[in-house]
Amino acid sequence: MNAFNDLGSQDAAHRAGHPTAPDERAAPDRASRFYSAASLKGKPVKPREWLVQGLVPKKTVTLFSGDGGAGKSLLALQLAIAVTAQTAWIGKTVNTGGVIYLSAEDDNDELHRRVDDILRAEGRDYDDLSGLTLRSLAGEDALLAIESGVALMQTELFKELDARAVDEAPALIVVDTLADVYPANENDRAKVRQFVGILRGLALKRNCAVLMLAHPSLTGLNSGTGTSGSTAWNNSVRSRLYLSRITDNGFEADPEGARGLQDRPDRCCVGNSSQRSAGAVVQNAPDAPSNHPARTACLAGNRHSGTARGFSWL
Repeated sequence: MNAFNDLGSQDAAHRAGHPTAPDERAAPDRASRFYSAASLKGKPVKPREWLVQGLVPKKTVTLFSGDGGAGKSLLALQLAIAVTAQTAWIGKTVNTGGVIYLSAEDDNDELHRRVDDILRAEGRDYDDLSGLTLRSLAGEDALLAIESGVALMQTELFKELDARAVDEAPALIVVDTLADVYPANENDRAKVRQFVGILRGLALKRNCAVLMLAHPSLTGLNSGTGTSGSTAWNNSVRSRLYLSRITDNGFEADPEGARGLQDRPDRCCVGNSSQRSAGAVVQNAPDAPSNHPARTACLAGNRHSGTARGFSWL
């Protein structure tokens, strides 16, 4: 026992002279605090903030899914241009501001072609896009997080994105697409929630909307829900948009007939209102909710020409 006591005394003396470093695994200092709901009495209720009313909320993540070739990248770029150039998007007004558009699918030449097509259809000029920052990651490592034990860690690319957001204070950040930026198994519920949490933290800190594009799984395509992998994707985000092809008895609309849309690529109709939109015609649907008057869209342009597509809000 004396020997053990001596060892204990020596260890205590060593610790006193050499304080241990804080445990790196300890919980980080948090900004959140417990508070009583009664303390909210008399305080003004802040309205929910939207980038696009009823569709894309600010300070959180919106998941925009659609099968490859459905036109989601084109539609997302149209939104980016609408936000920075102060135009409408699918017939809806948007809050304006800067935009950061991160594309892991399209190279710089493809982005240029699409931007040019949209500007010509909108009757706009490149001078209107001073607030739109583009970055193509095609052919590069585009991961925004990496796996590290049980948690996901932010990559240097994510830190670059965050630093750019600090400098530019954008109203919108577009990430195209999920498969390129997410490092783990899409069915891993815990990792999915962590990743969405990382992007939500970015949206909260930088006071912007984050629009994340994704491809649905085969099950999501067959069911018409547009889901991908774990249901945590659907349950973790605050808003989800799904772009699908319009079919008639299981077949897509006649490509030759739909190509006529290219003859009037500058018209976008929602109800009784008309707005200019590159290569899009948006129509009413009788079963649409009252707060979402447009539920179907036909897109014509580039590789998407001549195919009818549906746009649903879930």
